Amino acid sequence: MVFYYLGYIYSVYESEIKRKLSYKIKECIIALATISFVFLVGHYNFATINDNLHGILLRACCSIMGCISFFSLISIKEDGILGRGLIWIGNNTLEIYVVHLLIVGAIYVQNKMNFMSCQGILSVLSIGLVVMIVSCIISTMLNKNSILKKVFCGK
Repeated sequence: MVFYYLGYIYSVYESEIKRKLSYKIKECIIALATISFVFLVGHYNFATINDNLHGILLRACCSIMGCISFFSLISIKEDGILGRGLIWIGNNTLEIYVVHLLIVGAIYVQNKMNFMSCQGILSVLSIGLVVMIVSCIISTMLNKNSILKKVFCGK
């Protein structure tokens, strides 16, 4: 009989319990991601870390944690330009990654450049912005052709 009453009470308040529980879980994940991101950035120099498995995993974890904390801590409305842009990027992530890899492989950067100087920071930002814009344009063109979409992205 006790289980019947507990089941009835749970069914009455199920949506409220799930809503509060999911909100708390999201808060915990965001807090953990932000703390992890700050810890990783504070303890590792990602510009000089080796390209072995350990370094790749650290960079990947740091990138994922940074994205989770950044995009969850800012409020994004789907009807705004930023929200629509992020939704488009989310829907076309695979194409952007494929094209990005092809473009970055073709770019040659001088080995003697000091990336911690003003010139280095500006060159990294400008190259990154150009690569991002070109990747988005090319991925949009790839999506318009069904054969190229299958060849490059398997969709």
